Amino acid sequence: MSMISTPSARNTASSDFTDLEIEVEDETQDTGLLGDAELKKLQKSEKGKKLVDYLKKEYQKSKDAKNWRVRQWYTNISFERGKQYVAWDSTKSALSQLPRGDKNLPRITINKIRPIVRTEVAKLTSQKPSAVCLPASNDVEDVFAATAATQIWDSLYDRLHVGREMRKVARDISVLGLGYMKVYWDSGKYDQWSEEEGDICIDHISPFNVFVPDLSIEDNQDQPYVFHVYTKSIEWLKMTYGDLIPKDKKPTVVAATEIADVSSALDIRENNSKPDASLVIEAWVMPGTTSLLPKGGYIVLVDEVIVEASVDGYPSGYSECPITKFDHIPSGQYYPASVIDDIIPLQREINRTRSQRIQAKNMMAKPQVYYREGSLNVQKISTAPGQYIGVRPGFEYPSSAPMPQLPPYVAEELQALYGDLENISGQHEVSRGETPPGVEAATAIAYLQERDDSYLAPTFASIEEGLSRVAKMALTLAAEYWTGERTVKIAGDNNGFSAEMFRGSDIARGTDIKIESGSALPTSKAAKQSLIMDMMRLGLVPPEDGLELLDVAALSRYTDNRGTRPDELRAQRENIMFKDVGEMEIMQHYQEWQQGIQQGDPKMINQDSGQPLKPPAIVPVNKWDNHAVHIQEHDNFRKSPAYDLLTDSQKAELNKHIEMHEMALASLQAAQVMQAQLGAQPPMSNQLQQ
Repeated sequence: MSMISTPSARNTASSDFTDLEIEVEDETQDTGLLGDAELKKLQKSEKGKKLVDYLKKEYQKSKDAKNWRVRQWYTNISFERGKQYVAWDSTKSALSQLPRGDKNLPRITINKIRPIVRTEVAKLTSQKPSAVCLPASNDVEDVFAATAATQIWDSLYDRLHVGREMRKVARDISVLGLGYMKVYWDSGKYDQWSEEEGDICIDHISPFNVFVPDLSIEDNQDQPYVFHVYTKSIEWLKMTYGDLIPKDKKPTVVAATEIADVSSALDIRENNSKPDASLVIEAWVMPGTTSLLPKGGYIVLVDEVIVEASVDGYPSGYSECPITKFDHIPSGQYYPASVIDDIIPLQREINRTRSQRIQAKNMMAKPQVYYREGSLNVQKISTAPGQYIGVRPGFEYPSSAPMPQLPPYVAEELQALYGDLENISGQHEVSRGETPPGVEAATAIAYLQERDDSYLAPTFASIEEGLSRVAKMALTLAAEYWTGERTVKIAGDNNGFSAEMFRGSDIARGTDIKIESGSALPTSKAAKQSLIMDMMRLGLVPPEDGLELLDVAALSRYTDNRGTRPDELRAQRENIMFKDVGEMEIMQHYQEWQQGIQQGDPKMINQDSGQPLKPPAIVPVNKWDNHAVHIQEHDNFRKSPAYDLLTDSQKAELNKHIEMHEMALASLQAAQVMQAQLGAQPPMSNQLQQ
């Protein structure tokens, strides 16, 4: 939905629109959007009227060009939901139930489409795609900007529930053949993490609500314009746009066929309307499309009224249309086919064949009966078991007509249909969690799984490319509108996290973010564990490492309580502590140490020499620590990009902490050597086994 600005934000905007000479009302951030006074003048101007007429006309053209595909979408939705005896009725512009031919033929629905869609959506969303932002150069500022951009996107992905929205997109991709995601700035939304007004939004939008003019162009960014059309209540419109909406504005009775409602894929009628709603048309016009907007622009119409506008290009922070398209399989056309398009004929035949088999079964249970006329009172005969049937004297007993057996090809044909369904959908036994007969090796199972996943390789590529664009748009908006510091929560290992503060200026030089190729591809946990077990049996992986790689919760807890895992976790938490410690906290730490020395605190005095001890690092080293493990984890941290972002004081504290671990480990090693020289044979310490 369009919420780039609020009324207060619109009042501060300016424009160089040729026919509008309006003063800027104050000097707050310029969004590129016209202010209320400018909008009112545009509404009344001849150019404004021409702009409304142009957009309404182009919207209708785009809607007419899309109708043929919408009919297929309705059919796909209906079949996925199990309503499969339907056909498009052009007189009603809706799906209708097919009339029965043979009234005695059952209508059985064996819905093979829904599990195919469910499996496909699960595959497409099973992994969180990995994002990385590469610096423009080796310059420290570029490295910092790239690191900040990556961390901000990871935080936005979780905070804005991008994964949840992506599941909606994936379902659209599977059922309809394409999906959409929209990135925009909502100045009226509250960022609870940062306690700031205004926030980035990343939403799934329905393909029914997006319209383009040229069906030979695949990408939204290459279209002359893109319409996002939706409905809003009159109350919402007046609250959002104030007196830009006429006081006597009445709802436009918007039929469900105007903006197709996915929830009503069957029997949509003109009387299915939203009585308190009006149609909102949001247009993103490319530069060079029309002389009315030579630099391109952004226009929002409520019926015939312009309520938002940027007439000299897109609003600030928008380098391109914020609606990203995801394709199932790129086809060279704007509307690609979905997997359901090719399956529907097979699904119809499966239903028909299964219905015929059940009809044959019913006929065998109640066969035709031969009897001589006049021998029976037919009205008294029923299908009840154990019934007494009276036969008039002189007549033979009635007999059942012989029933032929179903020919073998019926069952064979049904199995062939199931096989065709698997091949077309690319979902065989392994995709359904079943092991094919005779296949036991982990590598063979993994190969079959990979073969099925390869059917979706173009779809995964589209998702990765689309999410890269979404991430870049989100970071561009953050760079533009995060004028103050924003809180960004950064996830760490083992469900830990740290909080960092960023401004938009921190990422202005590092917004070229990419989704790593192949990171969205699903992985089979069972195949992975089987492979690890095979490697353990061959001696390629030590048992203790294999248990950790298996990633089984019970085994992890077992090894955590008996190995070095607690020390690893402790050291990782300490790394976060060094990132969070502030300059004032470090200064206070050393001031308190100095005061303790002056007051003669025995903990700060060497009892042998009487000299003051050196102040320890702000994060203490404990005598029960596994020093070797701590040193390793801290060294790993020093090799990471996060270490480069530390201040000099923070780095000094970390280095001092590591030196204290090294001294403690050296002391333990010296004691071990001394005990050995004295002839003692103590068990080797856990510290020295590392």
